[in-house]
Amino acid sequence: MSIGTDHEIALGLGTDTRHKSAGLALLLSLILPGAGQLYCGKSFRGGVALCFSLVGALLCFMR
Repeated sequence: MSIGTDHEIALGLGTDTRHKSAGLALLLSLILPGAGQLYCGKSFRGGVALCFSLVGALLCFMR
């Protein structure tokens, strides 16, 4: 009997099954690179893209 998994899904703690909008993900990524991946639940991928874009922006303004 698997109480933990069923219990988590019943409480909404399991996987997110809601549909994510591709258009909104695109818009977020255009505004801030990596934000679209974060919105879609791909936190590692979005975090890496966000860090690289921020480091790149900082390097552009450093002298």
